[in-house]
Amino acid sequence: MEGLSQKDNSINKMVGDSNILGAVEPEYRSNLTHNLNEKQPLITDNGEKLEEFEISSMAKEIIESVMEYLPDFLRGYGLKKYVPIGQNNFHLVNADDFAKKFPEAKADVIGRWDSKRQAVILFVNKESAVEDNPTFFLIISSHEIMHAQSFSSLDIKESVDTKESDSLDLAGFTLTYEDGSTSFAKARLRRIGLSIIGKKNQDYFYGLNEAVTQELTERFSLKLLSENSGLESLAISEDKIKTDSGFIYSKNRQKLWQIVDEILDKNNDKFGDREEVFKVFTQAYFDGNIVPLAKLIEGTYGKGAFRRLGEETQNAVMK
Repeated sequence: MEGLSQKDNSINKMVGDSNILGAVEPEYRSNLTHNLNEKQPLITDNGEKLEEFEISSMAKEIIESVMEYLPDFLRGYGLKKYVPIGQNNFHLVNADDFAKKFPEAKADVIGRWDSKRQAVILFVNKESAVEDNPTFFLIISSHEIMHAQSFSSLDIKESVDTKESDSLDLAGFTLTYEDGSTSFAKARLRRIGLSIIGKKNQDYFYGLNEAVTQELTERFSLKLLSENSGLESLAISEDKIKTDSGFIYSKNRQKLWQIVDEILDKNNDKFGDREEVFKVFTQAYFDGNIVPLAKLIEGTYGKGAFRRLGEETQNAVMK
C-alpha cells in the first residue's frame, strides 16, 4: 500500500481579513515549515529561556517508532497527509521552571502541541523521566503527535495590540505595504481537531477532542507494541499501556462512548456497529469537515444539540 504524503506543517487552512491574508499567508507558512524542520528555542515574552532536559536515546527510539507506524495507522481513521515529527520537534521542559514563568497556564497539563513552534512540549520533573516510565512517554508523546496530525486552522486579523505573542499559540507580525505604511497582524488558533476556539477563547468541544485523541492514542500504542518487538526491551507491555492510558481523560472517553452508543441506538439503519459511528468523529477530527458530524448529532438529539454539545464539552473533564 502506497504511503501517505507529507505536509509542510500542521496548519491546514488560514482564514481572516482578506486585505492582509494574501500578504501574510505565504510568509507565515514558510515560517511554520522552518519551525517544523529546525528546532526552536522556548523563550518567554520577557526573553527568559525555559529550562529543558536533553532528549535521551530511549526517547529518540520511541519517537522514531511512533512516526514509522503512525501515518499508516491513522489512514484508517481519515488521515490524508501527515506531519513528519522527529526528535528535533520535542522539548522536555522542566515542569517547575515552566510553572514559575507561566503561572497562568493550566497546572494539570502534562504536554501540548505548540502550533506556532511546530513542537511537542512535555512537562517533566526530572531528567530521567523517560527512563523511569517509557510506557507513559510513549503514550504522552503519541497523544501530542496525534494533535499535530489533526485538522488545524488559523485566524489572521489586523490588531491594534502590537505585542507579538501573549501565549505559546499566538504569533504577531508587522506588515509593510508598497506605500511604506505598516500594520500589525495576529494569527490565533481557530480549529484543532474537533476543538473550535471562540472569539473570547472559549474552547468548544475541547473535552470531546481530547477524548478522541486519547482513544486513538491507546489504540495506536497497543498496535505499535504488537508490530514493534523492540518496545518490549524497554519494558513496555500491553498491561502497562492500558493502565497508564486508562486514567487519561477517562471521563471524557466514557462520555464519548455514551454518545456513540446513543447515536448507534437511534441510527441502527445507518451504522452496523459503534466503530462506524466513531469514525464519523475521527473523520471530522482529521479533515476538518464537521458538517456530517453536526448533522448526525442534530438528527439524533434534536435541533441545537451540536451547539449544546460544544458548550458542554468546553472543559478538560466532561461531565
